[in-house]
Amino acid sequence: MADHKPKARERWLQAVLQSIAYAVVATDDEWKIRFMNQAAESLTGWSADKAFGREVGEVLRVSISSPRPLGAESGALRGGKAEGVLACLDGSTILIEESSTTIRDDHGKVIGSVIAIREISPR
Repeated sequence: MADHKPKARERWLQAVLQSIAYAVVATDDEWKIRFMNQAAESLTGWSADKAFGREVGEVLRVSISSPRPLGAESGALRGGKAEGVLACLDGSTILIEESSTTIRDDHGKVIGSVIAIREISPR
């Protein structure tokens, strides 16, 4: 019976992440994509299946224009927030704000990251 709990929890978490309006991308410790929600697929033009296992920089081609530090880390894909331009798969570009955080295990070792992106209008 205990074997079913992790699978149920994973399905529950996936449902939550799919329902979020922000584009959410999760990577492993080698910056390879392990998850993209539907909003991320729509924003980038990449399907989750096509993006899975690719380097995050290949799928999230972002030119940062305005990093805003959070704590000791700042900038895109390092922990913090930033504004920039996302180059989509079809060649179009979108002004975005991204927020990222590092995932660590119980011993502090980096095991991945989560990146949330939303489209912003020109300011």
